[in-house]
Amino acid sequence: FSPYLLVHLWGHLNMVAAWPLPFFALCLIRALATGGIRWAQGAGALLGAAFLVDYQYAVFGLLWAALAGVYARVGRPALWLAFLGAWVAVSSPLLLPALQAAGSSNPAAGNPGDAAYFSADLLGFLLPSPVRWGQALPPVFENRDFQGAGGIEGTVYLGWFALGLALLGVAQGLSALRTAGGF
Repeated sequence: FSPYLLVHLWGHLNMVAAWPLPFFALCLIRALATGGIRWAQGAGALLGAAFLVDYQYAVFGLLWAALAGVYARVGRPALWLAFLGAWVAVSSPLLLPALQAAGSSNPAAGNPGDAAYFSADLLGFLLPSPVRWGQALPPVFENRDFQGAGGIEGTVYLGWFALGLALLGVAQGLSALRTAGGF
């Protein structure tokens, strides 16, 4: 239960509607492990459903799929064609207009300062929001903006559960590398 996602329950449904992503990951892992075409199609369809909510899910999902495929050393073209075919089929209602807009001569462009405005402080992802701490801030954290200059949510904190899972994953990965003799 991340404070960042809980804050987004009101008005930011794209952040709450990330439900297809864990199912996409599970289907993709199963497809890479078994070579099943239906699992690859399920992964593509679920990533397409996530794309219909927010395009950044597709960008990072496709990147994750490519990295997972390289890691698993899977070179079966039928598996990747099934995955990409299902993804394109489900995401085409938004994908085609997005490709048309990207090819236009006057795409909508943001201000040059948008990147800094919508950026977040790295410590904000790791420490609970000072808004929740009240007045008991250590001096080093006073006058610090933990959610980014343009943040209206007041937090980008991922939550202890998500950080714990990330640390557990890193520990298991390092353990697997040690036992395989790669580290």
